Amino acid sequence: MKKNLLVTLALSTALTANAQRQWVPQAVGVPITGTTTKLATDVNVVDKDNVWTWFRSSVSTTYLRQYSYTTNGGASWKPKTLNSSPAITNLDIANMSVIDSSYAFASLYPPGSSGANQGVYKTVNGGLSWTKSTVGKFAAGTSFVNWVHFWNKAKGVCMGDPANGGFEIYTTVDSGTTWTRIDTTMAPVLKPTDVDEYGIVNLFDAQPNGLVWFGTNHGRLFKSADYGTTWTVSASGFSAVGNTTQAFTTIQFKNDTVGVIVSQHVTSNKIDTVNVQMTKDGGTSWLKWNYSGQWNPSDVCFVPGTNKVITVNNLQLAPSFTYQVGSTISTNSGVTFGYQDSINLLSSVSFANDSVGFAGGSISAAGGSKGVYKWDYAPLVKLANIMAATNSLSIYPNPANNILNVLVPSKKAQVIVYNMLGEMVYTTTVNDGRLTLDITNYTSGAYVVQVIDGKTKLTKKFIKE
Repeated sequence: MKKNLLVTLALSTALTANAQRQWVPQAVGVPITGTTTKLATDVNVVDKDNVWTWFRSSVSTTYLRQYSYTTNGGASWKPKTLNSSPAITNLDIANMSVIDSSYAFASLYPPGSSGANQGVYKTVNGGLSWTKSTVGKFAAGTSFVNWVHFWNKAKGVCMGDPANGGFEIYTTVDSGTTWTRIDTTMAPVLKPTDVDEYGIVNLFDAQPNGLVWFGTNHGRLFKSADYGTTWTVSASGFSAVGNTTQAFTTIQFKNDTVGVIVSQHVTSNKIDTVNVQMTKDGGTSWLKWNYSGQWNPSDVCFVPGTNKVITVNNLQLAPSFTYQVGSTISTNSGVTFGYQDSINLLSSVSFANDSVGFAGGSISAAGGSKGVYKWDYAPLVKLANIMAATNSLSIYPNPANNILNVLVPSKKAQVIVYNMLGEMVYTTTVNDGRLTLDITNYTSGAYVVQVIDGKTKLTKKFIKE
């Protein structure tokens, strides 16, 4: 069944970042021509050195199969196109599961009417060549592959739409040499509720110990705790509603028990509501996630080993239905979100640890050939050291709600805003002695403005109402 991917590409003029903050653009080398926009729809951060990302086109009938990867932490990137024999020009990349600099698997799905040769493909030489792994699989008339995941070089699972009685799920323990389908007569839970239920491209998540989850367009959430061999199912609460669509877009788990799911309520191809629910029991039950600040719905990442949650966005959101771009960050496990930037069309985000993270962006002829942003780790600054500076800076109004004016004694200086955790949430350079700062999306609370002019440092605290 042909499905619309739950990733919206910006077809209008690319937005320009007001401040890069802690995201540093990376030129991934993917070619761009004409007015086409390409979006890094997912980023796979394996470790501090190895990162892979892949792209889709703003032209719905253009199937790129383009990806780029780095083996040196982003110092350089290697752009490639995934090709194989027989020809796979009718297919595009649904997702990639990367093991290391050499080993990777990709699921190739059919965006158009022809599903010939769809399935899982494998490289063992860093993408120099790809071979089909699921030979003879996903071959039924209703077959439609959605994703693949490998826990190591040998053990993996792939999932597709219902075919011949149930969801088409295969497991392997020999690196994809052989695949075993999960028998729906033995696992009746994998049968669809009706003929209209299907999976969603790249809508899944997995944990290192064999846990894996995936969702369907009917809002059901499937879970396996044994590398895809047996499955249970629960209701997420997301479903189709009337003439509008409540699209199930994100599954992300912090660990075995704590996770989040996101849906977007779509009217006339625009997002008017974002629904976020969380679980503390591994997905058996779900409750509304009550948070303050802005949640960006394109992707979310729990930063491993921390209480940080990062969200990114490239979609048109209510009430203005403009592209609410950039990232927001929570440092208290998602209770409050702050530190919003406006980097161009961030669509995906992934972190290996607190200091190694990447986000997928867009590339176009007008916007330049970047496509990926690397997290520039900035350690927390002791507020006592900041506040020790001369306190003669002029800022107003204080408290402030939407706009904060900063008067700089000299014409050119660096301006930095810190939250009360000592984290830098904004930085820029002013050249005319004055800065008008939009703090609309800052989380309510206290902040510190620091102005650096050569060896002189001036500070002032302000309150965001």
